[in-house]
Amino acid sequence: MSSPAEFYKSLPPISKAYGTLCLLATTACQFGLYHPADIALIYELVFSRFQVWRLITNFFFLGKFSINFGIRLLMIARYGVQLESGPFQRRTADFLWMMIFGASSLLVLSAIPFLWSPFLGISLVFMLLYVWSREFPNANINIYGLVTLKAFYLPWAMLALDVIFGSPLLPDLLGIIAGHLYYFLTVLHPLAGGKNILKTSMWVYPFAWFLSMESCIAVCICLLFLMRSFITPWKSISLSLTHTQICACTHKHKIHNLFIFLYFAITPGDHYSRHLGFDS
Repeated sequence: MSSPAEFYKSLPPISKAYGTLCLLATTACQFGLYHPADIALIYELVFSRFQVWRLITNFFFLGKFSINFGIRLLMIARYGVQLESGPFQRRTADFLWMMIFGASSLLVLSAIPFLWSPFLGISLVFMLLYVWSREFPNANINIYGLVTLKAFYLPWAMLALDVIFGSPLLPDLLGIIAGHLYYFLTVLHPLAGGKNILKTSMWVYPFAWFLSMESCIAVCICLLFLMRSFITPWKSISLSLTHTQICACTHKHKIHNLFIFLYFAITPGDHYSRHLGFDS
């Protein structure tokens, strides 16, 4: 039986790098190195304050340490790894391109007011699950030892579980949309006689090569600390927005959430962190 270190070393590069970054992001948050609001996807701050890192960092936060966080991390370790080791074997750049396409699609979807979500990491993980279920549709999946079903139906089963446990459905639905869009453009459309318009761009290959290096994890850790030192000067801006700025941002990017808007109207001076569901 292999040791945890040997298991970790055997993981394919992209899934290993993404899972490690998600674990580091949550660990750093748990130790108070940054506040989740510092890396959340808030388009008002991206465009007015040029906090462009939010377009990337929001994908690394899967929530604070909890059962749900553990489940999402295990989904990366299972479905992401099986995808990268199976259909994407020896195609590291193609797998990375799929992740980039999924992240880009989610950013576009989240720009739609009623589809906005502050953290898209769960959606990206759910996209991996959806693509995996299409690549292995006949695999038998046992859920909590109670129900056995084909992998093709697993995304919908996970969606039903979120309904039962009261978890938000929007992140899962966004992941399903992004996953189906990728699978349609790369598999279904070409099988129907269409052209594959989603071929991997040449600029992706150097990044895939870098992530395949053993030292990339150490570099990612360094980037995490650099990110903290970079976003610290903006913390007061992220957590101390005035009531007027919050109302303006709500009007532009969160008009779907009328109840939150009314809450801010009743409680002047509240912070984005309160809206995102975290204690300040």
